[in-house]
Amino acid sequence: MSRSGWAPGRPVLRVALALSVAGIAVLAFSPLPAPPGPEGIDKLQHAAAFALLAALAEGAYPGRQIALARWGLLFGYGLSIEAVQALLPYRDASAADLIANAIGILSYVLGSALLRAGLARRDAVAAAAQSRGQ
Repeated sequence: MSRSGWAPGRPVLRVALALSVAGIAVLAFSPLPAPPGPEGIDKLQHAAAFALLAALAEGAYPGRQIALARWGLLFGYGLSIEAVQALLPYRDASAADLIANAIGILSYVLGSALLRAGLARRDAVAAAAQSRGQ
């Protein structure tokens, strides 16, 4: 059980990951125009989507030994989206989108590593204080 109580199990996270991958593919290959928004918002959406995919992927398939494969597969998924879009007459492939996808994955990886380090430090401080009888 997690520190906060309930946590979704791997099967739930695997379903959420599969649904997210499918949903992103539908949006990526749809002939509908992108919704209007400020300049560059689509790159932020790419980064956010791939940060979410990274979080779901790590929860669904945890382990440091497969981390490189996990992140490589996510990047490959983004690359395959761009490759398919290059073949669609109503879509355009974009290196900037691929870079935004990679930024999303890296943001998750670095952010989660910093969070884990901070939690470990907090736990070590608390354990040290407890062992001193405070």
